[in-house]
Amino acid sequence: MRILTFSDIHGNTEAVRKLISEVSDTEFDAIVFGGDFTNAWFEGLEAGRRQMDEITSLLQSLDRPFYYVYGNRDFSSFERGIVKCSFGKNIDEKDWDLGDYTLTSKTKRLDKQKILVTHIFHQALKNKQAQSLLYLYGHDHKARIYKNYINLGFLYRGKGAHGAYQSLFGCYWFIDLEDGEFNPEIHLWQLKESVCPNHEDQGVFYIPHYWKRACPLCYDEETRLDF
Repeated sequence: MRILTFSDIHGNTEAVRKLISEVSDTEFDAIVFGGDFTNAWFEGLEAGRRQMDEITSLLQSLDRPFYYVYGNRDFSSFERGIVKCSFGKNIDEKDWDLGDYTLTSKTKRLDKQKILVTHIFHQALKNKQAQSLLYLYGHDHKARIYKNYINLGFLYRGKGAHGAYQSLFGCYWFIDLEDGEFNPEIHLWQLKESVCPNHEDQGVFYIPHYWKRACPLCYDEETRLDF
């Protein structure tokens, strides 16, 4: 079983077209998306719906089973409502079987046949390892691998997001699942791999190409994981 997974599009169709151009001739079985299809949080529901229609139309062209969670930007900060996705299967609503594994957004009753998927990281799992095969999440734009946790980072991040001073195309992943093991393969656009000499125990980070420091923890210890 091989999955294509990514997060945080923020309504940018150029990033989705770029993704499709790179993966359309690649063998994989399903797509798992970590939330923030749109930028409705800042631009409103009408703009978000236009973005959702364009993005889902593009993703449908890959002709693979599609599983997703919503992100905070799929809601509007100044209107009531959410931009709904009419394509694929929503992991927020129920668990879904994926080959020998199960996709879930629920942190209870996890086991090594389950893949936990949320948009925002569960703080309860910061100092206590999730007992799932994998934990996939996004939201804070800090791509990373730490044990069985994969922060998916972002497909596209606009200027100003989380203090960013320029927009960036980020990354996407292929993950091979076999016999209870996982093997991730990241594809970087405007990010670079970094093992921080000050935080070697915190895994591998994938940071903006222009950063002078080696990992997000060098700027802010908030995302430190200890287990």
